[in-house]
Amino acid sequence: MKYYNRFLVLSFLICSIIFSCKSYEYKETFLPETAPLAVTNESEAQVIVKRTDNEAGFIGIFIDGNYAGKLGKNQTGYYKLSSNGTHEITAQYDIDFWSNTPYTKQGIPTPPIEFSDSGSFIVKFIGTEYRKNPDLAYVVSLTPNPVARARTVLWESDNEGFIQFSTNTPEYYQTVQLRFFENINDRDTFEIECKKMSGARGFGYGIVFGAPDSDNNKYYLLEISTEGDFFIAKRDGNKRTIIRNWETTEKLHAGYNVINNLKVIRKGSTFTVFLNGIEVYQFMDWEIYGSRIGYYAEIGTKTTEAFPNTPVDVRFRQK
Repeated sequence: MKYYNRFLVLSFLICSIIFSCKSYEYKETFLPETAPLAVTNESEAQVIVKRTDNEAGFIGIFIDGNYAGKLGKNQTGYYKLSSNGTHEITAQYDIDFWSNTPYTKQGIPTPPIEFSDSGSFIVKFIGTEYRKNPDLAYVVSLTPNPVARARTVLWESDNEGFIQFSTNTPEYYQTVQLRFFENINDRDTFEIECKKMSGARGFGYGIVFGAPDSDNNKYYLLEISTEGDFFIAKRDGNKRTIIRNWETTEKLHAGYNVINNLKVIRKGSTFTVFLNGIEVYQFMDWEIYGSRIGYYAEIGTKTTEAFPNTPVDVRFRQK
């Protein structure tokens, strides 16, 4: 009899658990798990939606009526457009449920917000979501960020005492930009100050020196990087000779928007190189002779630069 009573108690407990679970059963959402337009990071995205509310459930993001992806609490979505032109974005609440009485509700879509993408620059929107009605939908409030347009500044004054080269135009990928001018010092002293404001790391900038008056394809080069490295080479027509390969030095100020002084003094066939007033290297060469000086800037590849949002921007001034 006691075993029978135990069986009844156990059966009652099992039934209670089953019915309890049933009253809190999970309801499938109408939004799929896959996010067809989603990308993994901001640099790839053309539309960004940030969810900042504290509500449960998901918000579905729709672009041009097509499902882009869904956002849970405190999530940010990065989405890539499939075509250019004018687009519409809407949001839609996904699921709601209450204890003991589970149900799902598909919120009504919010009114569409239009935006345009010309294909030549990235259009980004950061916004917040709020509950339009507790039983209906979330509304996505979007504000466009300033967009970056293609622009090139070719050796112009920045109105702060420097000459600026700047570009975020794809046609400049993997190029070297040079500007020659007369040396304001004596024929054997070459000196500039320079700083890199933005652009990919590892692509140098600096001074060309000793160039003959009538030949832009013959010169010596002292190049530095934002990593605190320097490099010395010679160009003689189509031939380039490395004099000192890349080397890290504490004599340089590493980083962006920091000024470095580059100076070379020639005495006969001997060149002495100074970085920020400190001698770092000396070499001998007599194959090229001239007094002209110039500025030098390298532009990286499509995969290393972040055009159009981040230009290559380098500033120079002769000392």
